[in-house]
Amino acid sequence: QGFRPPKLGKNTRLIVKVEDVKDCFEVLVDGKSAGVRLWSPWEIDITNFVTQNRCRLSIRVSNSMSNFITMNPKPSGLLGSVKIITEVTL
Repeated sequence: QGFRPPKLGKNTRLIVKVEDVKDCFEVLVDGKSAGVRLWSPWEIDITNFVTQNRCRLSIRVSNSMSNFITMNPKPSGLLGSVKIITEVTL
């Protein structure tokens, strides 16, 4: 997804928040990995990866091998909304 990031102040961070994912996810900004999360909170700080130009956000999701090994599959994939939020620290 393409987006134009807001202008960020001195104490402002830009965070990708995923509501729910099974089992892990990686966030990429313009093809560069900003981080991987294997458990909640499903958040990754992308502040240092964005420019003031238009950016491209990608999310890679992987599930565990249990769906491949067992005959009792569990939910997998991106199961909730994705938000980009600004966070100001004092």
